[in-house]
Amino acid sequence: MHEEANRLGPHVNATGAGGPGLELRPSESVAEDETDGTGFLESAGQGRVESRGGTRRYFRGNAPAALCSAARELLESGDIERVGLREVARSVGMTVSSVYRYFESKDDWLAAVAAEGFRELTAALRAAAGGPDSEVAVGLAYVEFALTKRALFRLMFGPLLLQKDKYPALDQAVAEVREVVGGCSGIRDESEAREAMLATWGLIHGLSALFIGNVLPEANVRALTQTILAGEARRDASSP
Repeated sequence: MHEEANRLGPHVNATGAGGPGLELRPSESVAEDETDGTGFLESAGQGRVESRGGTRRYFRGNAPAALCSAARELLESGDIERVGLREVARSVGMTVSSVYRYFESKDDWLAAVAAEGFRELTAALRAAAGGPDSEVAVGLAYVEFALTKRALFRLMFGPLLLQKDKYPALDQAVAEVREVVGGCSGIRDESEAREAMLATWGLIHGLSALFIGNVLPEANVRALTQTILAGEARRDASSP
């Protein structure tokens, strides 16, 4: 991958496409005959991109969003492991050199998608929190997110998570989920609050993994999840 980046010469900066972590830069023009001056292929037209699923519209200059959108589609189709950045560039009507301005490698690209997923998960959990049964509501929201966005959920908690320190945006997005989950307990003592957060997160993530792995029946997912989480909340409330 780095050899290919070096071959692209002046179109790639010395530290990688987007600089450290996932910091993305605005679109720049590319002096290539096959582009319209924005990095998008002329054949794609005025912000229009032809794909197997029909015609999609992307704003010019919003290349990272277009690439992340393409990744989401590939995740759902199950093709993402077999697709490299060259194919992705073509799928969104961009040149390969343009892609390297934003993402140094395929892992950079997927880390951006994972961070996007964690931000969406945080939004869902925050919307559920705040009620009298906050732990149960947040747990249900977590499980429902996993079930409705299975492929994205697997990517979020896949091998890239072990390298999150390399990707500041991903690291921050994970921390926000941790903060919401930890806030459900209402415990003020820092040490006890951390233990409660880990216990709650472990329980709801474990349930999610069992459901999307078809180990537990999905038919009664909400009722079963609510029963388990409510029982755990009662035990916590009654413990000294």
